[in-house]
Amino acid sequence: MVLSCSMLFLGIATGFVLGTFGEYWIHRAMHGGLILTADHGEHHREGIGHGVLREFRSYSVGTLIIAVLVAPIVWVYGTTGALAIGLICGLLAHAMLAAWCHQAQHEDPRLVPWLSATPVHFVHHALAQSRHNFGISVDWWDRLFGTYKPEPNWRSRLDPGARQPRWWQIDWLDRPDPVMTHR
Repeated sequence: MVLSCSMLFLGIATGFVLGTFGEYWIHRAMHGGLILTADHGEHHREGIGHGVLREFRSYSVGTLIIAVLVAPIVWVYGTTGALAIGLICGLLAHAMLAAWCHQAQHEDPRLVPWLSATPVHFVHHALAQSRHNFGISVDWWDRLFGTYKPEPNWRSRLDPGARQPRWWQIDWLDRPDPVMTHR
């Protein structure tokens, strides 16, 4: 039982980290013209998120593809199915966090305090950065792969009179209402 619990938690942590890694490289591939170029270009022209649940649905497709490919290998070579189940749970947890972070950074990047130095996805859009800040939920991979570009004055791009919403007050469906002034 202890081994199964530890394998489950190891799987969750591994799945989450793999999710952040995939988030970075998929976004970078979009800007490199390798995948979903037209859709992603439209996203940049609109400059808005499409709601947490819609984003989660999109991110989950990639997550489930990874899970279908990786989980059977983990199941066979792991000591129990707990590692594979944890991996899927970690990937899905990441997909939900990434969807929320994406919408939050489009509406009010102050909602993502662990990125308070530079909310990477927000500045990626606000400064039209096609070669920097590909992360959405974390900036680890940008820092590791040299694509992190700090923007200490990012707060100046917010509407100074806008009240910061609570984390649950962002758009969960598809009704964007950003607080950015788009200067």
